This record gives sequence, C-alpha cells and structure tokens, in this order.
Amino acid sequence: MLDLTHFTLRDATELGAVLRRLGSGAESMEEVAHRIVRHLREALLDPTTGGPACPLVRFFKTHRCLDLEPELLAFARARMGGESPKPSMRCLTLLATAGARSEWNARTASVDHQAIPLASKEMVAQAPMISSLLRQLGVDVGELVSSRPDLLVDPQPVSFNVFYVPEARGSAVLPGQEGFVVPARIRSVLGFGGWLPGGEIFVVILFSRVPIPRETAELFRTQALNVKHAVLPFEERVFAQAPLPAARSAGAERRSLSARIQTLEQLLEVYERSVLEQSDRLYAEQEQLRFQSTLLECQGEAALDGILSVAADGTILFSNRRLARMWRIPAPRVKTKSYARVLDAMARQTTDPDGFLARSAQLWEGAEGRDEVRLRDGRTFDRHTAPIRRPDKEFLGRVWHFRDITSSKEVARLKDEFISAVSHELRTPLTSIRGALDLIGGGVAGELPPDAARLAEVARTNCERLTRLVDDVLDLEKIEAGHMDFRLEVRELTPLVEQALESMRPYGDGFGVAFGLERSVSGARVQVDADRLMQVLQNLLSNAARFSPRDGTVHVGVERRRAHLRVSVADDGPGIPVEFQDRVFERFASGGAPDERRKGGTGLGLAIARAIVERLGGQIGFHSAPGVGTRFYFDLPECRLEHENAWPSPRS
Repeated sequence: MLDLTHFTLRDATELGAVLRRLGSGAESMEEVAHRIVRHLREALLDPTTGGPACPLVRFFKTHRCLDLEPELLAFARARMGGESPKPSMRCLTLLATAGARSEWNARTASVDHQAIPLASKEMVAQAPMISSLLRQLGVDVGELVSSRPDLLVDPQPVSFNVFYVPEARGSAVLPGQEGFVVPARIRSVLGFGGWLPGGEIFVVILFSRVPIPRETAELFRTQALNVKHAVLPFEERVFAQAPLPAARSAGAERRSLSARIQTLEQLLEVYERSVLEQSDRLYAEQEQLRFQSTLLECQGEAALDGILSVAADGTILFSNRRLARMWRIPAPRVKTKSYARVLDAMARQTTDPDGFLARSAQLWEGAEGRDEVRLRDGRTFDRHTAPIRRPDKEFLGRVWHFRDITSSKEVARLKDEFISAVSHELRTPLTSIRGALDLIGGGVAGELPPDAARLAEVARTNCERLTRLVDDVLDLEKIEAGHMDFRLEVRELTPLVEQALESMRPYGDGFGVAFGLERSVSGARVQVDADRLMQVLQNLLSNAARFSPRDGTVHVGVERRRAHLRVSVADDGPGIPVEFQDRVFERFASGGAPDERRKGGTGLGLAIARAIVERLGGQIGFHSAPGVGTRFYFDLPECRLEHENAWPSPRS
C-alpha cells in the first residue's frame, strides 16, 4: 500500500519502477494509459479505510485536432460552438480514466473532457483548471496554441513538473465544486507530466480524498519521467483503433531509442539529486537528533529526581546517576533488558517488597500514578510514573521518577506536632478567657463604662474567633491522622440541608445576606455522619455569606447526578481570582481580598470541608468567575434500599 499522506522516496522509487514497465506488450499509448491510471488507483490507498485514496485518476495528452478520430473531432467542434478547428490546433485529449463510478471508467462516457480545444490563450484562460495545469507544468500556452509549427519542432525536452492543488475545497482552479469536488469529497489534486519528443504534452491527474502534502507532490516529479518512458514507443499509435504503423526506418528507430535513453538519463539525474538532497536532510536530522538526545540526557542528569525509562519489552532506555545513588544499587545498564533485576533490587530495600512489585506491575500499562515508598533505612521516596506513548496512543514503555522526601516529611511532621501542641495548650486558657469576658459583659463586676464595654466586646469577639481557629486546627489534624470518628447512618439529604440553612440564618443576617433553597430532591438518601455533614454545610454557607454583597442571597440546591447527589452553594460575590483558584482548598489559603481577615474566616473551613467530604466517599469542587460569583458543590453517593430495583425518578 502506498500512502499519499506519508509518501517517501522509497515509495516513489517502487512506484516508478512499476510505471516504467507498464508499456511492455502494449499496442497503443491508449492501452498504456489505461494500465497507468488503473495501477495508480489500486496502488494509492487511504490508510484510514484501506480503500482507494483517489476516486478518480485521468490521463490526458495533447493531440492535433484534425488527427483525432471522428467522434472526438465532433466533440471538440461542439466545444468550439460548431466552428472547425485550424489544422495546427491542439486538443487536450482524454486517453484513459479510472474511478469509483462506472461512468468514470470509460473515456467515451466523459461529458466535458473527451477533447478540450486549445484554440487560443483566451479560450484556455476560460478553463481555470487547464490554464493552471499548463502553467504549473511549465508549458508556454502561447507556443502550444500557436499556428507556427516550427515552434514545436524541438520543444523543451527536459521539461517535467507537477500540478498541485493542496486544498481542493473552494479552490478557484477547480470550478466543479458542487458537481464533483464536494460530493466526491476531494481534498487535494496532484498532476504530473511533461513534453514528448513529437511536441505533445501528457499529464496524469490524481483527484485524492486524502490531503496530499507538498513533500509528496515534489516526489511525483520523477513519475512524469517514468510515465514518459512507458509511453514513448507509442507516439505513432496513440489510439487503440488506429491502424498499425508501418515498420520504422533505422533513423526513426534510433530517434526513439535516443529519446528513451535521454529520458532514463534525466531520471537518473533526478534520482541522484534526490539522493543527495535526502542525504543532506538525513544528516541534518541526525545532527538535530544527536543534539536533542544530548540535551535530554543533560536535563535528566541535572534533575533532582532519580529517573528510569523503560521500553515495553523491558529494555532500559535511560537512567541517571542520581537513581543509582538514591537506591544504592549499581547503575542500570542502558540498552539491556535488565528492568526486572533493577526492580527486584529496589524492592528488597523497601519495607514491603511484595507490595512494591505489585504496585509497579499494576501501574505498568496504566495511566499516570503517584505514591510513597518507604525504605528499611527510614527514608521515604515519592514515586511518580507515566506511560510513554506515541501520538496514536501506542504504548512504548514507562518512565519512573523517584524523589527523596524524607526531610520534607519530617518537617511536616514536626510542624503538625507543633501546631497540635500549641492548639491544645491554647484551648484551656482561651476557654477561661472567654468565660471571664462573658461574665464581665454580663455585669458580674458591675456595669462597665461604654468605652470599657466596647473593648470587652471586641476582646470577646476575637477570643471566639481564636477559639474557632483552634477547633478547626484540631479537627483538621484528627481527620488527616484518621483519628476522627465518623458515625455513619443513612439519612435523607434535603432535611439536613434545610436544617443547616435554618441554623445559619442568624449568621447571614449579620452580613445582610439571605439563604434560599432553590432545588431539592425529596426522598434522596446518603450515608453520612450528620454532624460532620452539617459542619461541611456550615463552612460553605458561612464562606458564601461573608463574600456576598449586602442584601444578596446565597442560592442552595440539591440535585441528582446519576448515582450521586450534588449539593451546591452559590454566591453573587466578587469571585475567586484566577491565580488563587489552584490553592482554594489549602490550609490558611488567602485569596488576597483586602477585607478577608475582617470578614472573620480562619482559612481552614474549605480544607476541613474537603477532608470530610472525601472521608464520606464524595468529591468537592467549585466554579468561579471573577466579578460574577462562585458556586461550591460536593457530590455524595446516593444510598438506596436493597428492595429498590431502580433509582428514584428525578421528579420524585
């Protein structure tokens, strides 16, 4: 199969060798032309369908009109409005055609192209495709249509070229758009041809359903010479019905042989030039590949990670020195199938060798993966892996990255311990301070002056905020450490949402914000810890209230999403800045709003909400548009009773 979209010099050489031999045993140029168009239609295939790439292939040759068969002469005269052609006038004559439709397989069935008169430059110009074809082939239209025969005695003998339309749809040189180009799904058009010794020109035209790149068009220049070599012996007998020519004289035979030798010499010259050009191109590409290989190797050696790349058959493609140092193993030998031995050497150093090998096998042909690997010597590696694939998704192998995160893990542990210790130490005195401030505010120590009362209220408000912060820190620590108890039970979701809205109304009133339940699903159930779910809802509602404009409304909805139930909380606030959106659920994340601290957030509410939702088997996310507002949502698996055979209707 020859693919026009990826046509190579080898393909051009193989095709040319066949085309040159198609004249063997033929009796007329018409017969050779039929062989050529049939072979091109059968050999050039669409790689996506396996069928012919060209719904139509045609072979044309110029011919003196008065030498045409009566039927063709009548056709040409009709094209000229009934006028008789001049003795020296030429017609571009259809010799052979092969196509997807029955009428495209007989030249006599062609309605418009059996014989195209080339009466004048003006008449040729009225046929955009013919005019462009002759121009791209390097043919002087003036010489071709001239009545002076001396101009055609020794025409350009070395002229050969291609006619190329890369995009057929909408092309000005292809006028038959609605009648042929569009219904036949033509993508590109490619023609090739040149001069024959007798002063005529020939051209083969491919109408292709696959896009033909310019590189392919350039490679088809040589096919003009191959076709010329095949048809040269039949200049004196073009049509199959023509009488057999008389025996050639010795001089005519020598001229024919000379023309064929000249054609072969031209072909050899073209191939030599092509080989030199291809060699220069290949050398340049090899140099570029060597540079890229060196660059990638240097980047791999400079990386902070230990890197191992492996082919699908287990061959080591690349390994940097850091990998060997990290794992304290001999450097893997590149271009050897030693991946299994390297993996075993790594596994023996982990605390769970069998689990390490099983996880590696599980990841082998999968998508990207990331996990942590603990070693017996106390170190911890972060392992990240991704498949190596071609653009067509074919699996080629896998690359592994290992990073030593022992120090960062220890720093994180110390930080968590410090925060936990400080939080516990703060909790008791904060409780005492808050109690004392409540007593003072209640008048136990007597009525306070207005200024003192205002200061006491400020102190009480800040004490409450600090208490909430400590509680949030301790809750988040418990969740992440897996120490927070979840009492799971099946509960109807909408009543829980309504309960959260009712409990948060006083909080919203403080900001001049109302809460409204816009959508709900009755009877829908989830398996949750009601108190923890309430904590998630309160965090989302308080966050929305703080960032909503005064007299605004926080819109809450419950809806079914396949096997999940979604709760959404939307505000009409300023939205989340784009540069902050990746860090929304991080601890103490700040969106940079100038009055955010004044609005009373601890910076932990969303982190806690995400941790709780994930522990309940759900997912949390948001959609935000700066200046428009933000919609936070979380999805929980819907729970149904065992006797239910189907999910409840969305309208229930």
